[in-house]
Amino acid sequence: MPLFNVVSSPPFQAILIENWNAPPHRFFLAYRALGDFRHVLGLPVVDEYATFSTPIFFGPISLLGQFYNVGITLGHNRDPEMGIDQGWPPICVGIRTEQQPEQGWEDKLLNAIKNSKWNPPAATPEPQIQVFQAPDVDVYATNVPLLPRQLKRICQIRPAPLSIAFSTGNRITPQKGKLLQIEAASEQVLEQLIHKFSTAISGS
Repeated sequence: MPLFNVVSSPPFQAILIENWNAPPHRFFLAYRALGDFRHVLGLPVVDEYATFSTPIFFGPISLLGQFYNVGITLGHNRDPEMGIDQGWPPICVGIRTEQQPEQGWEDKLLNAIKNSKWNPPAATPEPQIQVFQAPDVDVYATNVPLLPRQLKRICQIRPAPLSIAFSTGNRITPQKGKLLQIEAASEQVLEQLIHKFSTAISGS
């Protein structure tokens, strides 16, 4: 069962873990950028909290600022306040592509995301993984509850210019006067995941 849905509106793609207007939440995420890879917007929350709220956008480097604005618009449509639990800031990755968008691509991308009906798979004790690749970018996802430092280990599987890893195992929701319950996998489970990801990425 896939852990996320990839919405396509060429030459753009977006990773959705849930429907775009799901209740407020975040998930743990880590990334690693090598060399001079700078074609990413929306990482301040990741740098400070190691979390994100979906979706993650991919599109031409030359249009990075414009589809970042699409992500901002989507967040405002979700909630005018657009807090970090509701789509701010959108993570947008510029990729190398010669494909050019059609006129009105902003609305087409927004509509593709809004019309995508995607609900997360039912919880299962079985470890699951999913890999997404774009030019110069590897994305690793798992349902195993991993902490940010463990996700950093996943990002080191191979030297892609940009590696992103996230876990759906801990769904971080706004808490009022309550302690947030966070789970973490053992070192043995993490090593098994790294092997699974390595096998998947080498066979892709």
